Amino acid sequence: VDYLGALRAKEQRLAALGSPKLVVVGGSHAAFSIDSRELERATCNPVVNMGVHASLGSRFMAEEVIGHLGEGDLVVVVPEYTLFDREEAIDDVLYQAVDRYPPALRHMAWWQRPKVGASALVMRWRALVRRATRRESPSADSVYRMSGFNERGDLISHLGMPRKADAEMKHAAVSGELSPDFMQAINRLRAAAEATGARVVLTWPGVAASVYPAEKADMLHQALKAEGIEVIGDPVACSVPDSLTFDTPYHLSAEGRRLRTSRLINDLRAAGVECDEP
Repeated sequence: VDYLGALRAKEQRLAALGSPKLVVVGGSHAAFSIDSRELERATCNPVVNMGVHASLGSRFMAEEVIGHLGEGDLVVVVPEYTLFDREEAIDDVLYQAVDRYPPALRHMAWWQRPKVGASALVMRWRALVRRATRRESPSADSVYRMSGFNERGDLISHLGMPRKADAEMKHAAVSGELSPDFMQAINRLRAAAEATGARVVLTWPGVAASVYPAEKADMLHQALKAEGIEVIGDPVACSVPDSLTFDTPYHLSAEGRRLRTSRLINDLRAAGVECDEP
């Protein structure tokens, strides 16, 4: 599966776009559930959706964007709830990211790089051996594939598909506290934005209503405000009916995506982000 290979095109677009621009930062929820073309129409700025996988971790997501911000840019951070209270990075996902896009290694902590780089090489060697001995043949996933993303970075391969009948509405426990890893990542991103004249806002994921962590979301909202982080939207309003999900609580269907994007646009307008063009 070459899904994580989408990192290359996303970073190329991020580097190529001038300022002002709108940058969406998040995990697979952002990839599945936001329509960047509608955001462009609403803000009159080009958009790049950097969302790929929550298990890349908040540090990776922030470092990927730092260095590409300029005057007037807007960064919209849309983290899954589990990213708030832990460092979500999972080794296997980092290995796959580097295997598919080696420059991804530079977004990781220095102490991660030797292990991840070596493991990615081992992973590639084993895959080559399996293919050479015909014990494995390349397979294509109908949804989770690099070619499933459009030019703005939105995953669109699931649009028009029926909701997965076996979709499980499960959610990992959320503490309601902000982890040091998350705070370090968001503060580095905010500092980089302030230094370049950009703006960072945080909003809530459109998670399935049946697993929406109401009490913990309220705790997180209060904690974010106490840290001086600009938060837009209401976490309750961002949740969606389960029927508007595709295959997980965070991956929205075409209609769920339309609803989540519309709410995001309204929240951005309420925060003073509008199209200045006639």
